[in-house]
Order: sequence, then C-alpha cells, then structure tokens
Amino acid sequence: MAQMLQRIPGAVLLKLPLQPRCCGAAGTYFLNQPEASQLLSNEMAGHLVEMQPDVVVSANGGCRAQLAQALFERGLATSVLHPAELIVELLVEHG
Repeated sequence: MAQMLQRIPGAVLLKLPLQPRCCGAAGTYFLNQPEASQLLSNEMAGHLVEMQPDVVVSANGGCRAQLAQALFERGLATSVLHPAELIVELLVEHG
C-alpha cells in the first residue's frame, strides 16, 4: 500500500513508530480483550497526536474504526480513511 500512496503527487508518508504493530482492533480482539486493545489503541493514537497527520490511511476496517474513535476522544479532527477513499477525495478535490 505504501508504494501506491507514494505515487500520489505531493504526498508525504509518515510511518508510525513501532510499525508494523496492531492498533488493537485485530478481528474480535477488541471484544475479547478490551483492556489490552485499548492500550494498543491509546499508544498508537498518542503517536498520531504527536505527529499531527493530515490523514491516516488504513485498509483494515477495524483499524480505521479503532483509530478514528481514539483520535476523536483526543480532539484530533484527522480523517481516518481507506486508501480508496483517499484516492476518491483527491480526485474530487483536484479532478
């Protein structure tokens, strides 16, 4: 996915520290292990708050939901999108 995103004109990709690492959603992990899931999500969200990205991109629906909630709780209005959603937004914006 990173290779595809790097082809977007003007895109600057930032890599989260400790990647690849789970955001805490992991299928049903967030249901079976909510405390551990929350710790992982909080750690990742903390890094994102420090980095202040314009957008967060993940192909995993669970990750998008988990990270969007964690960022919302911290007051960060960063979009968390699927790569296809990002491409559509860019096409509409620059199309």
